[in-house]
Amino acid sequence: MNDSYRTETRDHGALSFRIEWVHDSDSDAPWVREDGHGPVSDWTSDPKAPGQMILCTDRRMYRYYDFAEAVKLARRDGWDTKPYGTRKPGERAHAAVMADYNYLRQWCDQQWHYCGIVVTLLDADGEPDVNASLWGIEDGLPSMSEYHEEVIGELINECLSQITATIGD
Repeated sequence: MNDSYRTETRDHGALSFRIEWVHDSDSDAPWVREDGHGPVSDWTSDPKAPGQMILCTDRRMYRYYDFAEAVKLARRDGWDTKPYGTRKPGERAHAAVMADYNYLRQWCDQQWHYCGIVVTLLDADGEPDVNASLWGIEDGLPSMSEYHEEVIGELINECLSQITATIGD
């Protein structure tokens, strides 16, 4: 793929696989695509209300994170964050909401993004043979490398299954 931002080749026995990380430009904002986040406003030029925090800005437009409403949700739904189970309920809700706000702010600040991982089995000439991919994966967060390795292993197995299926035909 020509829009990958990271590419590597790995050998798996006698086989070679190209691994590509591609920006997933089709993914929505985390608060749109996932449950469990505090309320985020649409873009507005309105001033910040009490209980809101500025999530991101673009010129004179703002997105606000409703911190006060998020704390209510967190208390009601039992949100928690690391270190889990170590705080009183009110402290736990506040810490979890702060972690959520920071996570969303980091996405807004492009400190992390969604990607697709594409694994391609290469033939003996180094040309693409079969591929498998998974999209909507977080990248840019330090905690994601272990998950990426797990995904790559599963995608290699999926490529091998495709080859096995064509041999059986």
